[in-house]
Amino acid sequence: MEDIQVIDPTGRHERPILTVVTDKLPGPPLNILNLPHELQICILSHLPIAGQIFAGMVCRLWEDIIVNSRSFTKARYHGPDENGYQNRHKLLTHPGGLLCLVQSGRVEGYCFPLDGDDVDFPIDYTNYNSKILTAPRLDIAKCKLLDEPMSSPFVEETWDIQPQQKVSTSFATEDHD
Repeated sequence: MEDIQVIDPTGRHERPILTVVTDKLPGPPLNILNLPHELQICILSHLPIAGQIFAGMVCRLWEDIIVNSRSFTKARYHGPDENGYQNRHKLLTHPGGLLCLVQSGRVEGYCFPLDGDDVDFPIDYTNYNSKILTAPRLDIAKCKLLDEPMSSPFVEETWDIQPQQKVSTSFATEDHD
């Protein structure tokens, strides 16, 4: 008998979170990447936005599935009446937010809080003990989901918006010295 231990990838638990006892199988060890691609796609399709980010950083195959699959891309946007975030990218509306690392006035990186669902609102950014500022985070600066548009590119096609219902939005920007 061989013990297989699953360790918490976030590092929050010191002990293994799952131990499975199996008979030794002949041949090389098997893992999820040995499954047919169709099954991997099915498994990945159940992941929330945070899970898609993490899975996309595991291997190129998963990154390709998550980034280039039309159904995955559509699922990363809120519907027209969902939570008041009409057609917005779920990366921007995650409870823990998306943190920008700024040094000398320049954005140097992006981080995703691992404990985003446990954040108290409103967030007090002046309190350095705030959960959002002390939560473990993952550097996602190279995550390809950051290149996706803020608003859904599938709005007309997905929710059948009529031309007279289209709303024009504009954002004012200012440079701050």
